Amino acid sequence: MTFANAGLGAANHLCGMLFQTAIATKLTAVPYRGGGPLLNDLLGGQVDLACEQATTSTGPISAKRVKAYAVTTKTRLKSLPELPTADEAGLKGFEIGVWSIPTARRIGASRAAAASRRDHRDRPRDR
Repeated sequence: MTFANAGLGAANHLCGMLFQTAIATKLTAVPYRGGGPLLNDLLGGQVDLACEQATTSTGPISAKRVKAYAVTTKTRLKSLPELPTADEAGLKGFEIGVWSIPTARRIGASRAAAASRRDHRDRPRDR
């Protein structure tokens, strides 16, 4: 059985690794260069499963183009209220989240502030 991910170390890669541990079954990781190609191959049946974010998978789930088993959040999603949490589905304590938007905005603001500093801006980048 294969599980797709958006690249080694991506949140959905780590989710898949934790999932295979939780179900005590070896899965074959299939890394992609991002979520778009991953979702295309999941919809096309080239891979068996993926841990994908609700922002990109709600449409295909609602259209019944893919089968969703659970969400990895502590509570059910408002956009998919019929979908159980992983804990409700039998994976007790299985909870995975990604950075929230406020956290990402703070990090983005910090990077922008650093980039605007003259000592950073005028320094050649290491490549």
